[in-house]
Amino acid sequence: MNDTARPLFAPPSPSARLNIWRGLSAGLFVWLALATVGRSEEVKKPQIYIYWNSDFDLLVKTQETKIPRIDRMLDLLDIRPGMTVLVIGGGTGQQAYRIAERLKGTGRVYSTDIEPVLVDYVREQAKKRGFANVESVLVSPKGVDPFYRKHRYDLIILSDLSGFLHDRVNYYREFKDLLSESGRFVQLSVQHENFGFVRDDFKDWPGFIEDLRKEPMGTPYWRALIRPALARANAGAAGDDVLERSVLFYLNRNLTREFFAEFADGIDFRPGLAFTDEERPYALWLLRRLKIAGLPKERTYFELLGIDILHLTLLNKLIFIQRYRPYLRQDGDSPYLPRTIEAKWNAERDVNKMEFGAAGYKFVKKFDFRPFQAIWVFSKD
Repeated sequence: MNDTARPLFAPPSPSARLNIWRGLSAGLFVWLALATVGRSEEVKKPQIYIYWNSDFDLLVKTQETKIPRIDRMLDLLDIRPGMTVLVIGGGTGQQAYRIAERLKGTGRVYSTDIEPVLVDYVREQAKKRGFANVESVLVSPKGVDPFYRKHRYDLIILSDLSGFLHDRVNYYREFKDLLSESGRFVQLSVQHENFGFVRDDFKDWPGFIEDLRKEPMGTPYWRALIRPALARANAGAAGDDVLERSVLFYLNRNLTREFFAEFADGIDFRPGLAFTDEERPYALWLLRRLKIAGLPKERTYFELLGIDILHLTLLNKLIFIQRYRPYLRQDGDSPYLPRTIEAKWNAERDVNKMEFGAAGYKFVKKFDFRPFQAIWVFSKD
């Protein structure tokens, strides 16, 4: 990669937007026409609703990287023997297996998914592992499946799926009466959406700039950040304010590029990245998820519409954080969460609290789940 490479995500210019909408309209018309043709000849195949490239083993390995974070989350939730637990979007079953261990053969764990291949896999794995209290259930991707209404739950867990729900308030509302009297609905998700760097993220800006100047030529940081930033705004010629803007520009520009590929060795990281114990499992999960999405690969703007730019941004930000950690603020959630005015406004309004409140739930507690995520706990009204 080099500093002249095209950014991974670059929104179209205003003059191009009209053509984009024309293209989308035409494409939609063609798609609707083709969708009605040849249905009887369709070949049934798995449709996993993440970016699955038919490598099921990679999907399993990706989910297994979550295990340290699953254990951290379950430590906070006070799971006790005899509980009935529902895991929505159970995937390859990693949460269900860990919960079953804590139930010690009692209670029940229902792991649901909309993909038959995953449901069958969890069913087989639960049998192999001796978890007779784990039930893997296929549910409909449309609304709340009738299966859910057959039981009452002491704990409902929804992890990393809220973005896939179209009408979250009504979805949550339908589960409220399925909770036991002391039941809780737990959601794990990313706290904000805009994760760009700002000047206030740095506690030692002069030290950071000095570090940039000492970076050896040819490293990924030198190619993607230092060479273009210092070339555009030399501190002695243009002034520190211009240099500051240039460095921040290239930091944020690389968040939505395939910068992470410089540090990846297949589905693992090359040695030398100084992630913390909290960061490493999440970074590895992000890396493997992006590999499932087919990255790194040169893509058009339209192809990027189907890729989760947020996860790409988070992985790249973690790579920059571990490199320049000594110069970044460590107070509160910084440097993980953005410090912009918009981010603070989003934190104050807290969409999860608003949506669950509108669905009739009572907010119980929020746990920071670094990096980037949080756990929200709600109870019945």
